[in-house]
Amino acid sequence: MSLGALELSYVIPALDKDLRGAVVRKVLCPALPGRLCLELRTQCENHFLLAVVHGDATRLHRVGTKPRNADEPHPFVMLLRKELVGLAVASVRQLGGDRVVELCFRGGERCASLVCELTSKHSNLFFISGEGRIGGSLYPNRSQRRALVPGQCYEPPASHEGKRPEINRFDSSLPMEPQIEARYAASDATAELEQKKSMVSRLLRTARQKLERLLTALEGDLSRASQADELSTFGHLLKANLKRLSRGASSAALEGFDGAKVDVPLDPRLGPVENMEKFFDKARRLRKAMSFIEKRMDETLDKLAEIEQFEQALPSADAAELEEILQTVCRKHKGLRPKLPSNKREPQERLPYKEIPISAGRFARVGRSARDNDALTLRHTRPDDLWLHVRGRPGSHVVVPMGRLEEPSFDILVDAAHLAVHFSLARGQSGVEVIYTRRRYVAKPRGAAPGSVRIMKEKTLLLELEPERLARLLGKADIDGQTSW
Repeated sequence: MSLGALELSYVIPALDKDLRGAVVRKVLCPALPGRLCLELRTQCENHFLLAVVHGDATRLHRVGTKPRNADEPHPFVMLLRKELVGLAVASVRQLGGDRVVELCFRGGERCASLVCELTSKHSNLFFISGEGRIGGSLYPNRSQRRALVPGQCYEPPASHEGKRPEINRFDSSLPMEPQIEARYAASDATAELEQKKSMVSRLLRTARQKLERLLTALEGDLSRASQADELSTFGHLLKANLKRLSRGASSAALEGFDGAKVDVPLDPRLGPVENMEKFFDKARRLRKAMSFIEKRMDETLDKLAEIEQFEQALPSADAAELEEILQTVCRKHKGLRPKLPSNKREPQERLPYKEIPISAGRFARVGRSARDNDALTLRHTRPDDLWLHVRGRPGSHVVVPMGRLEEPSFDILVDAAHLAVHFSLARGQSGVEVIYTRRRYVAKPRGAAPGSVRIMKEKTLLLELEPERLARLLGKADIDGQTSW
């Protein structure tokens, strides 16, 4: 059962209080359908805000752990990654006392919002631009009364006057979100199990179809192999009539050993002896292949019977039995490698930078090496991000994600400059010049050494080292100078 408007009214104030000012670090696409998760960073911790707009379990709340990602992100998730990452939560509010929640985001002069319509079968997620127009949605328009399509102004659903009073299924004296997460954990586990069953069912169907095709091919091979006796007879007839035959004939009408006439096909390019040897050789190879074909047919029939047993057991299989079926099928059918859910986290691509929390809930990205500096600056930044480096010394590139036309505060600038100095050969020195600019003004010259860049516009900060500030930054970072250039 979905969260009601009354239950949401207990959740939203807590979200607004705890998440106001939190920065969007990542937009995640959970493996289960109809879900979106925002990874948000406050001064002291990460939050995972889960929105579910699928079936009869629509809801919005925080979860304790990051959900497992889908193999491929939804296009709507890609849109939000482009538009929301780096922005901060301005407010979380419930619209019209209904099951509609608006999350507002700001960053410099940029603003946007994510509207979560948690209204069961019409539920959907909408990205709303600063002008109030729909930029995209998780599902196509599900409403029959409103034009909820990209480019149109967003219109909230009509209020339901005189609706039936709702009840709160949770203990309002305790934190609501852990109760909500616990209540839906079982249904999510069931949904995940059903999703995996569906994928294993497709795997079994594919395996069965391949085995059936193989069995048909083997039956054809066995039919051809059964011709060995006939070919051997042709060879013996030629052997008995070699003196009567000559090269160039395409067939020979000979009297069989039972007195009947036999038409023996010949290769006109070969002589009588060669045709005879060809028949004997082919008959010998077919007899040898027949035992192998019969063995393969038996193995194929056994595998087909096993697949049928798995298909019958699949509807009632639990997680352990499902995993055993999956492992068995993948082991015995080497060519089958579907993208199946797994409890093991997929190996993450190595990032060329380390993220370190700084002031105002932001984080700075610090390059790990000279080559990683190139990757950070060229592939992991946006044009308006703040970029810093120590003047004239080898060291890490430091990048702070920023919104369009957003100006960094003094604390953000000084924190990032401390990291640039610490992760350079000027470490520990005071009075060091740190250059900073927008990423759009940093370019990589053709053929330049790793980490070398050209800066077209720059400003300079003369940094006076503040040991307390640096200790605070490194205390959050879990690294201490582990960078090489």
